[in-house]
Amino acid sequence: MMRHWHIFWTVFIFILTAVQSSSGLTLSASPLSGKTHPGFDYSEKPLALSQVINAQFTKSSFNLNNWFQVSFRNVAWKETNLTGTRATKVEFDSVEFKNSDLSGFKCTHCGFKNVIFENVKMDGAHFLGAVFTNTHFIKSDLRRADFISSSFQNCTIDSDTAKYLSAEKLQKWKLQVKETP
Repeated sequence: MMRHWHIFWTVFIFILTAVQSSSGLTLSASPLSGKTHPGFDYSEKPLALSQVINAQFTKSSFNLNNWFQVSFRNVAWKETNLTGTRATKVEFDSVEFKNSDLSGFKCTHCGFKNVIFENVKMDGAHFLGAVFTNTHFIKSDLRRADFISSSFQNCTIDSDTAKYLSAEKLQKWKLQVKETP
């Protein structure tokens, strides 16, 4: 009888470890260690239930990724391709997107706090139930971006970006237009 329990617990621990590694809980520290990662290409398992803190991704690719309940804090994406990435219940805090491509980015119930979108292509980006707080859009293309049931609090947009949006959208989204120097 004791032998059966030993086998049961061995199999149980093995399955538990396999589930953790497949859900992204045991990601290696190298891509998320806070160092600059030029040319980083993440196209592995879905990133779920994780935190990415103090990281910078330069000339990287996150094409067609799936993120679920991930927290990004103090992260910068520079010249990075996030085309077609799906994010669900993801928190972005003190994050910067610069010269990046977020075309086709699908974000459901995400939070953006202290985020800067600078010179970002957002063609076909879709934000459903997103909350934007203290977020700034600078020289970004929002013409074909959808913000459905999303809210904006203390958010700004520069005049270069605003000239492509209708006055109704600016008023609906409660975006303050700042003059470009």
